[in-house]
Amino acid sequence: MTASEYRQAFIDLTRREDREFYPHPYQEEVAQRLFERSHLIVRAPTGAGKTLSVLAPFVLGRDRIGVRSMIYVLPLRTLVEAVYEEARALAEPLGFKVLMQTGERADAEFFHDADIVVTTFDQLLSGLLCEPYGLSNRLWNINAAAIAGKLIVFDEFHLMGTARAFVTAVMGVEMFMDLCVSVWMTATATSPLTDKIKSYMNAVEVELSSGERTALFEGRGISRSLRTHWGEYLTAAEILRYREQRVLVVVNTVGRAQQLFDELGSAGRPPLLLHSRFFSDDRSAKQKLLREAQPRLVVATQVIEAGVDMSSDVLLTEIAPVNALMQRAGRCARFPGESGTVHIFDTPSRFPYEQEELNVASSTVKDTDSLNPETCASWVEAAHAASDSLAVRGFNNLIADRRDLIKGHVTGDGNHGAAAFIRDGNDAVRVFILDSPENVKPQERQAIQLYRNKVRSVQNQARVFDGETWVEGGDIQTAYAVALPRSIACYTAERGLILGSQGAIESPKKTARKRPGYGALKVETWATHTKGVTDESLRRLAAEGLGVEYAKLVAWAARLHDLGKLQNRWQEWAWERQAVRGAPVTTALAHTDYDWETDRGQRPPCRHAAASALYGDCYLNGMAEHERVPVLLAVIAHHGGTLAGGEKADKLHASASEALECAGLSPLITAQAGVFFRDLRDDIRDRFREIWPLAAILSRVLRLSDQKATSEAGNG
Repeated sequence: MTASEYRQAFIDLTRREDREFYPHPYQEEVAQRLFERSHLIVRAPTGAGKTLSVLAPFVLGRDRIGVRSMIYVLPLRTLVEAVYEEARALAEPLGFKVLMQTGERADAEFFHDADIVVTTFDQLLSGLLCEPYGLSNRLWNINAAAIAGKLIVFDEFHLMGTARAFVTAVMGVEMFMDLCVSVWMTATATSPLTDKIKSYMNAVEVELSSGERTALFEGRGISRSLRTHWGEYLTAAEILRYREQRVLVVVNTVGRAQQLFDELGSAGRPPLLLHSRFFSDDRSAKQKLLREAQPRLVVATQVIEAGVDMSSDVLLTEIAPVNALMQRAGRCARFPGESGTVHIFDTPSRFPYEQEELNVASSTVKDTDSLNPETCASWVEAAHAASDSLAVRGFNNLIADRRDLIKGHVTGDGNHGAAAFIRDGNDAVRVFILDSPENVKPQERQAIQLYRNKVRSVQNQARVFDGETWVEGGDIQTAYAVALPRSIACYTAERGLILGSQGAIESPKKTARKRPGYGALKVETWATHTKGVTDESLRRLAAEGLGVEYAKLVAWAARLHDLGKLQNRWQEWAWERQAVRGAPVTTALAHTDYDWETDRGQRPPCRHAAASALYGDCYLNGMAEHERVPVLLAVIAHHGGTLAGGEKADKLHASASEALECAGLSPLITAQAGVFFRDLRDDIRDRFREIWPLAAILSRVLRLSDQKATSEAGNG
């Protein structure tokens, strides 16, 4: 596709009601760079069409990019919902499947079987660090290579914690940089951050020229001024001064937003209120209203800062860090022909920011009649470059800490700790309003995310979910979920959640969703299952966007993954189960008839994955170590095991020879378990950087293929 062909395709794709949209020069450059498989940094002001700059080339030419799917990563759930709707509108008419993956709406928990997945960075990065949020510990490695073979877009990456999520994202992409294409998009990132991306993955920066910035702003008839009001607090009376205009109010805390909402309502001008403490259904309805109706008065918190395509004539905001202020300013006079004014007021409390950040902001931003992209960029650099540079000091050591965490999961020597590499210690917890949570599972109800320190104020009346049950007196700091009674948790669709007040509404139910891998199993021979997983692995390899150079290793992992089930103890248990059910067998089995509800706990007398690797090693003689070890690691971990789970293999069952012959495998020769597992552990410790990316890819392909093949055999 030539540049002129792409330009026409872009026009055809975005045409609406006989109106044509032409790509900006930087959008055309983004497309051509993607077609060259370059890692990109896209620096463009708010309202310049950054989202479209990557969605369009993917939809029009993903084969040229060399990927099968896209993972679009955002820092906030509200942004995920907005971009999800934009991606659906653009891509679904052309037959693309678009899914959303968040803690509340987990439609793509394995980041597969969709063309576009829109998600939060928590979801993606926790998987890369082998602690995927919302999934069982047994699935620790299933998303460790989710980015391989894909186009990964980190939008508004400046909102990631610099020394936490940002470093983790760079580590993940650098690990798979030859197998994926990444785009890092921002309006307000500083040079220390973009320099790290350039140095770690040789990324190309696409930045608007001064002339293009002018054309996008003044050239489209947009004008925006700024006025500061130091020593003054934002009040309802001040907001009502602009009752004849479209007004957006942005404050720093939910409590302040709710207070202004109440005061404006009492004055006869109730606004649309948007913040983080709404149930997902209510929040989605508000965002839809925001997009489609463009309300005249909106009161919001930081959730409005990025990714929300709305415009106002007047923006009234409390002081915040400069990058946040410039993001907020992007919601004022956003569209062609508009003019507006941004007013910045002091705040009665520094929270959730540090006072030093606010001091820097008050000394940086100035009254101006030309708050254009050039001014915004220069202020952000002046305010944040030094602190960002300090935050990424010792970058190599920060990267190494994350690799050590993953290594510990592989060897079985490590502890959980991914959260510290994603968000700061004052992170959020899922809060449910439930009077009697005993018989409620968290995944069945809608939740609200609250900072843990907010929940501590009512922890004496809270119940904590420990992974199995709701308990009183649990640790709020480490809780996965918290349940609060209605006596201290008031919720309305208009105001959201208010702690300390009595309410009438409990957490509403979510649409039930069947989770993969938990259906009733049906009897299946070992040879049939092995062939099914092998065939599915090769299909999955293509679906993941990975090349045929992995086919040999993927096939070996599939053929070897269930060798341990040929042991005496496993087959005797399986044959006895079938005989008791009146369906005796004489052939080696991979599955018996098994119902997860009625047969729970009736498990084989031995685990098979580690033994499969021990047996399988005899087939890999002569294979290079950097390929052999990843195959064996994938086999060991295909049910969630680690190198700490090695065990002595049992004798083979009498039916094993026939099963092996059906799979085209020669008779087995066992090795010494102690030596075998010790050597594997030493390999991963000494050569982790070389071994792990391939091991993660093989593990992912094997696990997804095992699930799919089992399901298609009637076992799901």
